Amino acid sequence: LSEGGADRFLNKAFAQLQLEEEDGEDEQETAKAAADESMMVQREPDNDAPATWDADAEGTLQEEATTHLEAAHEEEVGWVEEAQTIMGAAEFELDEPVMPMQAVIEECGQTEAAVPTLKRLLADLGIKTVRKIGEGTFGEAFKGEGMVLKVVPMAGDFRVNGEIQKTPEEMHAEVMIATRLSELQHNPDQPSPAMNHTNAFIDMRRVAVCQSRYPPVMVKAWEAWDKENCSENDHPRIFPAAQHYIVFVTADGGEDLEHFAVRDFDEARSILLQTTVALAVAEEACRFEHRDLHWGNVLISRPDALKSELEAEAAELSTHRLRGVDLHVQKTAGVKVAIIDFTLSRLDLANGGVAFCNLAADPELFEGPKGDCQMETYRRMRKQTGDNWEEHHSKTNAMWVHYLADTMLTKKQVPFTASGKRALQQFRRRALQAKSSADIIWDEFFEGAWVAGGNLSV
Repeated sequence: LSEGGADRFLNKAFAQLQLEEEDGEDEQETAKAAADESMMVQREPDNDAPATWDADAEGTLQEEATTHLEAAHEEEVGWVEEAQTIMGAAEFELDEPVMPMQAVIEECGQTEAAVPTLKRLLADLGIKTVRKIGEGTFGEAFKGEGMVLKVVPMAGDFRVNGEIQKTPEEMHAEVMIATRLSELQHNPDQPSPAMNHTNAFIDMRRVAVCQSRYPPVMVKAWEAWDKENCSENDHPRIFPAAQHYIVFVTADGGEDLEHFAVRDFDEARSILLQTTVALAVAEEACRFEHRDLHWGNVLISRPDALKSELEAEAAELSTHRLRGVDLHVQKTAGVKVAIIDFTLSRLDLANGGVAFCNLAADPELFEGPKGDCQMETYRRMRKQTGDNWEEHHSKTNAMWVHYLADTMLTKKQVPFTASGKRALQQFRRRALQAKSSADIIWDEFFEGAWVAGGNLSV
């Protein structure tokens, strides 16, 4: 219960107790009155009968009156005990609410009694060695055995990398979002195809809460990365044995757009199209908004050398499903997109709730340099949402498609032809005017790059 809800609950319990005490007193008074009336009737002389008094009858009436009084008292006590039980429950909920840590542990399919250490999690995953591949303000990224681990400390009472640690409530929202998006993966074994599916969100293998120090293998990997890249994060030795983490275990989605070498116009267009279609599918399925789709959160890979023409043809076809219609991206240019990091995201949950991050609590996010497209996108989102981040605004996805187009033009060294660059510039402008990513799919920039069912897109 919230503090206000608990107060209302207790007030109601007290009111109920008072009401039932009053009812109990009324029952006693009624019983006494009935007994007195019976006694008086027996004591009043009957003009037609002799004026005598039956002592046995008086004793019987007294017993009946006593029985009435005891029954009324027992009923009063019962109501009092029930009201006290209600108050006791309210007090218990105030003192021992369902803890946020317990909620996120259960969301990960774990129990509080079986929270593993980081070392144990690595063993369960069959990972013996890891290497650090990146870092952020709130966590570290490691790779091992074809999997990527995003490790985020949470719920500690000290700052990490200069920031307050993430709360279990914040991480719970991200876990629910990541889980929901994983459900959009195409499942060929499903009896009937889902109305909406896409494989362009990172394949989530596992999400787990852990509690421990950093194991030596991860410390060694952290120090090796620090030696080569000069880490801006705190050394993991700061974490005590009681430290909690949330660990996202995903497939290896490749390099992020910041470091991926985009070779030509076709690859740039394919990356933008796959990203836009994925956003449109999630938009339709659960009113999803990413809200932080910068170039570090779009992973790109090139499939390994293919063994046959059939495999080569399949690699050129990326299939999604939107509103019950199959969308085939038929010109992938040999690249595959995987969208990651849902820390700031928002979507509708199956139970009718909303998972979101309240960006109003982080005003510094909107104070970046003017003219920087990423910083301007945060400010455009705030204007669009009116700083109410629980509500759905599909236009924010269109804003991030605009940002990615701008990134291709201004930050990536792509050898565009004059006509290709002009087409991308015009697309960038139209994307910012769009109401949603679903609208952008139909933009002329993507004409001929995808098919719906068996028919060419318009």
